[in-house]
Amino acid sequence: MHPVTYEADPPALAETPEDLALHITGEAPIDVRAALHRAVFTKGLRWEHEHEWRWWTIEDSAEAECRVRVEDEAFAAVYLGCRMPDEDRDAIMRIIRDVIPHVQLYQARQSKVGFVLEFDPLTA
Repeated sequence: MHPVTYEADPPALAETPEDLALHITGEAPIDVRAALHRAVFTKGLRWEHEHEWRWWTIEDSAEAECRVRVEDEAFAAVYLGCRMPDEDRDAIMRIIRDVIPHVQLYQARQSKVGFVLEFDPLTA
């Protein structure tokens, strides 16, 4: 698990235009993993109130496996995306119900009145 950082601007692929030029010419490749990490763990300042943590990994091969143990008490709520396939939502709901039943579940949906997401409580 890693905390999200909140920035005024989205993370750039390269620190400077010169770094990007060096990457394009092959003289000094950008650390793509680090750039992806910055992209995944950075959100805009308006979301800073969330104090969000995320878990994300890059697998180098189809056989790669990553197991992380997080204490059950570390979870208070799980928010599911508005475009999540039903079968994925149902699988997560089963895991929550069976493993960490104290956790609140919420399903995102696009608001009908603005460019925002709204969250509806789910029962596992």
